[in-house]
Amino acid sequence: MAVSHSRKKTRGSGKPNNRHAARDENDCRAVLSELALNGADRHARIEYVRKLDDQEVLVNIALLDKDWVVREMAIARINDQNVLRLVVDKEPNEWVRCAAAKRLDDQALLSRIALGDPSSYVRVVAVKRLDNQVLLANLAKHETLWDVREAAVSHLKDLGLLTEIARSDRNRYVAMAALVAIEDQKTLARFGTDDPRPHMRKRAASRISDPSVLAEMHERDPEPSVRSAAMGQLARLGYAVPCSACDGTGRIALNSPDTSPLRTATGRQHDAAAANQAASNLVSFAECGRCGGEGNVPNNVPVGRAATERTSL
Repeated sequence: MAVSHSRKKTRGSGKPNNRHAARDENDCRAVLSELALNGADRHARIEYVRKLDDQEVLVNIALLDKDWVVREMAIARINDQNVLRLVVDKEPNEWVRCAAAKRLDDQALLSRIALGDPSSYVRVVAVKRLDNQVLLANLAKHETLWDVREAAVSHLKDLGLLTEIARSDRNRYVAMAALVAIEDQKTLARFGTDDPRPHMRKRAASRISDPSVLAEMHERDPEPSVRSAAMGQLARLGYAVPCSACDGTGRIALNSPDTSPLRTATGRQHDAAAANQAASNLVSFAECGRCGGEGNVPNNVPVGRAATERTSL
């Protein structure tokens, strides 16, 4: 009896059967594939597709499913370049073609899509995957759709062409894309200090690393948003920046007397100027609590309530 009991215990404590585990896993995959292919609810099918790794089933879904969202989800998990080529050629839905174009490696096919797909969205995706600088330059100069031009410009490396497009393109988003693609600091400095468009000077400020150029922009630019962008870039680079609470003066006016009665009482211009000067002498100042009267602050000083704190002189 003891021997019999020992044998039963040995059987009960044996390792799980690997063949059974594999069969169970295959059964689960089969059920998942069936639900992904034939499930009645689209949201459920989408979730099933997200969990699938069976390339054959994914290809069937990508080519045959009646719902374009499910097809798009399947395409995003397919690696077969031949299937992706078939989809970009035959698929009627532009978003499914976009998903296929995002995974394509064939530069010749990407070039054809960039030039000829009926959807600008698909063309933009293809352009962003192009390596051909000649084709990118051609699109940047001659393409009529601004979003395709913008995609081409953002991948250009020709400094001369980028500078020309940044200065002259009729669309501000294309021009700004060209500016962002420029890495030459001298060129960026010229845009930051000389360009007549405030939005371009502001964008240039975020790309400039020369503190002297940024300081000049902060001091001299007539546009407040550009001055603020220059100051922000100085702070990001780790330099002390002019205090925003006191505009770099180190002190804050506590009162601002109304000088209009004095100007009205005098009646003559030179007397009015003297009256204004006299009134300004009545203004009380306090040391700026943010910069401690220094006029500059390190880049780690917060601009919250401390910016409004005042300390009497």
